[in-house]
Amino acid sequence: MVEHAILSSVEADFASDADAWHQRAQWPMRQAECGRMDPKEAEARSMEVYQSALSELKVPEIFERFVDFLRSRCAVAAEADADVCGDREGTLGREALMTKLEDAYMMAERVGAHSPHLAVGRAALLVELGKSDHAAEVLAAACQEEACRGSARVWSAALQLAAQRKSDNVDLLADMSVQALHAVPDSEALDLWAQIFEMHALLDMQAKPLLNLLEQRLSVTCLHLGDVAAMAVEWLVATEGLNEGREFYKRLLVLPGPSLTLFNSCIRLEDAAAQAKAFGDGITPELKRVRLLLEAAIALYGSQDAALWLQLAQCERRAFGKEGKVYWRAIKQLIDPAEFIGAYKSMA
Repeated sequence: MVEHAILSSVEADFASDADAWHQRAQWPMRQAECGRMDPKEAEARSMEVYQSALSELKVPEIFERFVDFLRSRCAVAAEADADVCGDREGTLGREALMTKLEDAYMMAERVGAHSPHLAVGRAALLVELGKSDHAAEVLAAACQEEACRGSARVWSAALQLAAQRKSDNVDLLADMSVQALHAVPDSEALDLWAQIFEMHALLDMQAKPLLNLLEQRLSVTCLHLGDVAAMAVEWLVATEGLNEGREFYKRLLVLPGPSLTLFNSCIRLEDAAAQAKAFGDGITPELKRVRLLLEAAIALYGSQDAALWLQLAQCERRAFGKEGKVYWRAIKQLIDPAEFIGAYKSMA
């Protein structure tokens, strides 16, 4: 067969490549899907190829593919177990497959094959087997491994498990949160920040250390942290109230290069507070805050963002019943005013 010949060539030319071994191991399963091989025989053959690959390579990539294969076979076995009238499509039951899965993770640890995928997968398996303490140890060790210490996925799993197991020990969780945010690159940490904010709110943890860390980071660089800053302000308003959120965003906006996302969040929060005031009341304190935020945002982003000018026009109309010079300022400052012009006309 042509496919078999290709796989034989791959075996000869890429003997040290995990993807090549994976393709060889998957070939019997593809044959079974097409009805050209018995499913039980296919599973057994695939298992043999993976086992040979593990003895040859001992690298994280091949262990990842093997545990994913075992997980898929566990799902098939579980379905067969649930269907008492159905035929089992594999040679092994779910319990035996779970044992092989645990053995594979332990073998990876013995040979020093570490990766975020393996650490999180092993921890999930241990929790499933009722071994939460061991799972926590696995994740704690992974957080210190070179291959995993910068992984948001590993820290996220570790924090989630710690929160479930030790929700009363908030000092431990606070320390873990700070360690995680120091270890994970800012470019990959947005979801981790969101998880930590949520955890702090659910467990009524002190917000100050977390906010101080964010403020410190933003004082150095705003790169990748604009969305986090906006999230922090909204979270603080939701948990502590608008006054606390306002004091915090004022500190952030004087740091270098506040993001448009942060400005938009602040504007949205202050605009919501101003909505209670009647149309035409003049420049109320609430509208004044909105107006100041819009002008500050326009100073940085007014040449490109038409939405800021439209919001400023609406703000002026709400305060004074007219837009004043907003239209001509926008036309002059925007690089491409076409979007603004069209939207402005629809406001009339």
